[in-house]
Amino acid sequence: MKKQTKEGTLAIVGTSVFEQLQAVNHKLATVKAITDTPYKTSGLVTTANGQLNIKTATDQKVLVLAFSSVLARLEALDKAYEELGATGTRPVSQIDGASLEEWKADFKLRLNIIQNQEKLDKLNKIKEGLTDLMGRDEKAALLMQQLENI
Repeated sequence: MKKQTKEGTLAIVGTSVFEQLQAVNHKLATVKAITDTPYKTSGLVTTANGQLNIKTATDQKVLVLAFSSVLARLEALDKAYEELGATGTRPVSQIDGASLEEWKADFKLRLNIIQNQEKLDKLNKIKEGLTDLMGRDEKAALLMQQLENI
């Protein structure tokens, strides 16, 4: 039986610890899929304060400011061509080796990773607690299931 909790997640009632652990592992895999998504850019973006590696940045405000820098630079490039009436082949609109769409995807990915870290931490704590409650036979079954997934 499932019941809705105040956090909006589903709790499994009347199931074994093993089954609950399987449900937690499934949710962990879903959250980890976001973390394991590859970036489209190098992650190194030039800002007014120097170079920033968005792959390791943890402050959401810094990431938003850095993305605004990418947007402003691309808009300025477009405006410069227009204002100067430059002719000929226009260079591809890229900042630090990547297009706006690639940067946008990577900034969104990094923000999702940061926001999902709290969920990941909570799920790992729940998994640890459930593992402590498991009997020896259930732990053996879990290890066998993990072995099959290799």
